[in-house]
Amino acid sequence: MKEIKVGIIGTGGIAANFAKACAMTVGITAVGVSSRSVENGRKFADANGLEIVYDGAQALVDDPQIDLVYVAIPHSVHYEHCLMALRAGKHVLCEKPMCLNRRDAEHLFAEAKARGLLLMEGMWSRFLPNNILAKQWIDDGEIGDVRFIDGSFSFRVDPEHPIPRLVEYEQAGGAVFDLGVYTVEMASWFAGADPIAWTGSCVPWTDGVDGASVFTLQYPGNLLATVRQGLYCDAPADMTIFGTKGRIELSRFFSGRGARLIVDEKVVKESDIDCELPKGFTWEAAAVRDYIRNGVTESPVVSKETTCNTAEILGDMMHRFFPDHYGPAK
Repeated sequence: MKEIKVGIIGTGGIAANFAKACAMTVGITAVGVSSRSVENGRKFADANGLEIVYDGAQALVDDPQIDLVYVAIPHSVHYEHCLMALRAGKHVLCEKPMCLNRRDAEHLFAEAKARGLLLMEGMWSRFLPNNILAKQWIDDGEIGDVRFIDGSFSFRVDPEHPIPRLVEYEQAGGAVFDLGVYTVEMASWFAGADPIAWTGSCVPWTDGVDGASVFTLQYPGNLLATVRQGLYCDAPADMTIFGTKGRIELSRFFSGRGARLIVDEKVVKESDIDCELPKGFTWEAAAVRDYIRNGVTESPVVSKETTCNTAEILGDMMHRFFPDHYGPAK
């Protein structure tokens, strides 16, 4: 079978984890990286076993040996780099959120479809075995009809020395885009649908950047979810799915640390397969490898609809919170 060769745009920690995951996964290999600084690119390549350092993203996407471009740079420039890669004829896996509004997401998917290319948002949490098992418990009716989903993802950012991409408006920083994409997309996955209505509140970090926010999401079938995301304090990244017969508790749901099925206040099933990074990316990497080999251009796990709907929700909430900075989400 064809070895899938990956070019990585970006040299941050998440890019390093994906490079390592490729090295752990048969049939997919990270071969090169592009960075705004060739020196940083060389350091990244040497640290992660990559052969090629490209002088800019255009050089990477133009290399005929590259099959898949992995976009791992700040959210604010995802759209333009995905578009660049697609127009160069490359399959694209883009870190989340892929876009900041529905319009841009739909445009990228239209470009991918016109060229017969795979485009997928990198919601790796949906590929993790503990989370997949929890989804199976729901689908099998183990907890009855799902009525509530509750989730949180928050960690403390040092206000004196913040990571720029997390708090700068120019990089689409803030808890909504960085963490809300996890809470919304995973709640929707367990709900088995996308929200039909949503509302929320936020506490700003700076003008145009949220430091903490809470969303209430309404799904078909009288299902409600409350999700919280923040940069002010550490909190367990847990998600609980409540049904008419029991509940499922997920610890560190974004990295699929563990799942427990509870009925009558007793743990009746549980799973704790190690899914932490970089290993956690191997399931996503293997799925993308197989999609490309089999000519699949839209993931059934992270679909166009999921990505576009989530982009609309996150963009709409940021428009409500900061109307002078973000336009309408559509």
